[in-house]
Amino acid sequence: MKVDHFSLAVSDVDRSIDFYSRCFGFTVISLNEYDLPGHSQSIGYDDVRIRVAHLSLNDIVIEFIEYLNPRGARPERLETKDIGVPHLAFHTDDIDRDYERLAALGMQFPGPPGGSREAPARDIYGRDPDGIPIEIVQRPPAAQKANGMAAI
Repeated sequence: MKVDHFSLAVSDVDRSIDFYSRCFGFTVISLNEYDLPGHSQSIGYDDVRIRVAHLSLNDIVIEFIEYLNPRGARPERLETKDIGVPHLAFHTDDIDRDYERLAALGMQFPGPPGGSREAPARDIYGRDPDGIPIEIVQRPPAAQKANGMAAI
């Protein structure tokens, strides 16, 4: 087996497309709406209607699903420490530049990037419009190679 895609439930597919395209350079592969009345066995809900977008960046595919029926509940806040809460991580070569750029685009951060230039990594967590955590990380080239981490 190999990874096909990563998926996140969102409240508004169009808003997610706009955010991830503007902030990170994702391109839309597909955008569709489906009525899935016969999928209760595979999805677990009756009379499912969804909007689904597939976006791509550097051979990574992310799927955004907006449940039109049944509507999804929005937790008050997704916390990275809570079990099952995902986060997306993006590598950058200049975390300070991208922190400023993303903040100017409206991404919320708790403060400036942490760590020092001598640390194995500097990072900062922000949030997308649905509150999904996003990590921006900068690793020195030697640390990327030693940890088997490729720059995305």
